[in-house]
Amino acid sequence: MSTAFPRTTRGELGAGLEYECIDCLGTNCGIDDPIAIMEMGNLAMPYGMDVIALGNTIAFVKSSIIEHRRPADTGLITHLD
Repeated sequence: MSTAFPRTTRGELGAGLEYECIDCLGTNCGIDDPIAIMEMGNLAMPYGMDVIALGNTIAFVKSSIIEHRRPADTGLITHLD
């Protein structure tokens, strides 16, 4: 994907979508708009964020909110300072 700034169009510049980006930022997060997925992938790259980890984190937080649980209540986080 392209990390060039500034963009004049919404997510439509850059290389085609990679399957990791489609799977993690799209399917896992419940997003079916390919331009929105590409825009999120393009925004993640300049910040050094991995799209797989980012998509899985967003999906985890969304599912926790939908189920009215805090991420700490899932048992995955055992100690908070």
